[in-house]
Amino acid sequence: MALLQLALDFLELKEALRVAREASEWVDVLEAGTPLIKAQGMEAVRRLRAQFPEKALLADMKCMDAGGLEARLAFEAGADWMTVCAQASGATVEGAVAEARQRGRRVMVDLIGCRHWVERARELEPLGPHMFLIHVGLDEQKALGRERLFEALEEFSRTIGVPFALAGGLGPADVPRVKPYGPRVVVVGGYICRAAEPAEAARRMKEALA
Repeated sequence: MALLQLALDFLELKEALRVAREASEWVDVLEAGTPLIKAQGMEAVRRLRAQFPEKALLADMKCMDAGGLEARLAFEAGADWMTVCAQASGATVEGAVAEARQRGRRVMVDLIGCRHWVERARELEPLGPHMFLIHVGLDEQKALGRERLFEALEEFSRTIGVPFALAGGLGPADVPRVKPYGPRVVVVGGYICRAAEPAEAARRMKEALA
């Protein structure tokens, strides 16, 4: 069964912590989203680690340079995972992966913005990332829709040996389209975070994945 990752893409730490508390029973991975980290700094990661010591924690750094340094910042704040953009240089990915290996942590390479997901993943796979993220970002969703997310799954799952995660406006109704391809993690943000009852939304998503 795919793990459920909750993307806390808030600006206010108080709101992020509230939703995390309400939904945590049904969530496997908590994500300090990029907007949250930019607004609140690494304190957001530290607070999430302190309040949810039992949960896997990802810092969505979307690192484009200084891979080792940004990985160190994330891991010292308590993250188990950090993200590097696939469009960063190979040296940046290598630096983050090296820091992660030294600390027993992990790197997810985010394919957001890449025109050819499979080609770029194939280029980066030898550098040792622990997971790829097939990701249609918010701006692309608004401009072009989400369909590209589903079109890539068959080839990616067949071609790339590294586990992959999915993100892009997903909810329970999308699970039948993605589940057959075996994503390791499904990232959900708005469906849970904007729900009147985040716990109920998280439960529905978790049950759909099961």
